[in-house]
Amino acid sequence: MYDPTGHMCVSLANSYHPHWINPEKPTDAEKLRSYDAFFAYCGTYEVREKENRVIHRPEVGSWPHYIGTDQNRNFRLEGDRLILSEEETPPGGERRRYQITWERVGHSEAMP
Repeated sequence: MYDPTGHMCVSLANSYHPHWINPEKPTDAEKLRSYDAFFAYCGTYEVREKENRVIHRPEVGSWPHYIGTDQNRNFRLEGDRLILSEEETPPGGERRRYQITWERVGHSEAMP
């Protein structure tokens, strides 16, 4: 989500994440699996059109080390799709290349 005031928010989740056996009292293992199944951050953004770059500046996030950093992404637009790509090294991991495709959701008559 990007808004015209310069704020953004992203959340990525594994839709196949198993439910907790007891929703009121998850085990430590279930909590850990939930952490691995969800990633999010929100903050401000800056678009550098000439460079095809967008910079996300997280102010809150599920990965604390993202907060206060510049998260640079390559971008391209294809119709209603925004395609972000980059190379990065996650904590304790190996460098990896990724691409995420977002599609604009149309306004529904049923929505206010």
